[in-house]
Amino acid sequence: MDTSQFLSAVYDVLRLNYPSGNPDGMTAARAGLLVRRAFPNLQWESMGFPKFKHILEALQTRGWIRVGENQSRALSIWLTSEPDEGSQGVSTSNRPRALLRKDVWNAFVLEFPLGQRFLNRRTGAVRMATSHVPQEPNQWIEIPQLSQEAQKSWASEFLVANEIENDEASLSALVLTDWYRQFPRALALKADALRTSWNRVRTQNVVSYVRDWCESNSIPEDLVFERNWSTSPQSTGGKTQRELREALLRAIGRMSLDELTEICVPTKYLLAELGLLAGTRTGEEY
Repeated sequence: MDTSQFLSAVYDVLRLNYPSGNPDGMTAARAGLLVRRAFPNLQWESMGFPKFKHILEALQTRGWIRVGENQSRALSIWLTSEPDEGSQGVSTSNRPRALLRKDVWNAFVLEFPLGQRFLNRRTGAVRMATSHVPQEPNQWIEIPQLSQEAQKSWASEFLVANEIENDEASLSALVLTDWYRQFPRALALKADALRTSWNRVRTQNVVSYVRDWCESNSIPEDLVFERNWSTSPQSTGGKTQRELREALLRAIGRMSLDELTEICVPTKYLLAELGLLAGTRTGEEY
């Protein structure tokens, strides 16, 4: 992570936790606490910022925030524009929304199924609920699962940041097995905007965790994030839908059986074809 990426990530933390509608903004002390918790293993000095105030000054120089004293004379920050409740943590750098593939998200986040999780370095395929490294071990890397305790700590920090740390419904939800479903529902009882904000915060934290892991292990990010395939003439060289389909089928024809088994094929199509091969389909010629 370079300095520019760090500042962008810090801005996302502040934006996602910003108290919308509060004329006093967010105190610098609270902002520093949120950033420290978001990057517990990162020394600001390594990014070129001896103190947190220097980070705020850099953000202000970029025009992303305003720094000053609030009505209580406490050093505070204000976003240059109010957060958009419909946004997904996209900063003013206008970078595209980062969405983890569902199977990658599940491998990092879900407690069950039990067992080790692995990612194929070449294809991006995910294996879960296994007790050994898949064949060709040099092609696979173990996925470090995010603990439920770590994720619940984000939720607790979210409650503190929004000054609802004593909300009984939210606290009760955190002790449930399916807390990740019940906690957002409890937040929505107070305000639907809280649920939306929490979902963004959790997503951002998971994405940051996965990105750091990818960087540390030389994993290309396009293996874990959803690809934004576009069928516009510019992005496909002017090819028609039929030509693209034929090219895709030819590419699949060049793949090995092992590679083919890593493709996520909708079950209904696979069962239909297996039924065809077994001769169980009737009323059709084949």
